[in-house]
Amino acid sequence: MEFRPEHSTTQVDRGDLIIRSAPYTRNAGLYLWGFCCDLKELHQGKFLIYLNSAHRPGAVATTLAHEFGHYLLWKFGESRPSFEEQKPLYRISEHLLNAQELFCDSVVSLLAFPGDTIRPDGHRTDLVKNDVQDIADALDGIRPEYQMHLNSERIPFEWRVRYLTATLHVYKLRRALAVARGV
Repeated sequence: MEFRPEHSTTQVDRGDLIIRSAPYTRNAGLYLWGFCCDLKELHQGKFLIYLNSAHRPGAVATTLAHEFGHYLLWKFGESRPSFEEQKPLYRISEHLLNAQELFCDSVVSLLAFPGDTIRPDGHRTDLVKNDVQDIADALDGIRPEYQMHLNSERIPFEWRVRYLTATLHVYKLRRALAVARGV
């Protein structure tokens, strides 16, 4: 099975940001990609990002970029997530309805896809063809550090679907930013 933890924990502490990485697979642990919280009470106003390193490196990079978006919101006073107040938003559809989550997913999309790999979708009407082309474009255009290597036989099918869904979501956000805002 692909999700064999290395049994190691990593911590980076820089300024007001702490990043911890450790494998977590017990029970439903693999469903946790990562989280963040304001540690002002415990660690002199620092911000914690936790990454579940039991995932593929591309998924960990995606999670780091997403949680870094939360850090940016926190740093500039737009959001103060606390560990007690956070409600996990597991579904992409929930992210589309939450401005902070959408911002953080957009940070991932900007980091994962260089601007020159984004192709405007024009006025295509064949939805199946659109999805197939979008998947191909997403897998071709993503930066190497964000690739989840979905063709690996070691990844269980259910996780291939989850990783592919996340990749497609981020790609479509990137394309929307390119088309709507020229970014």
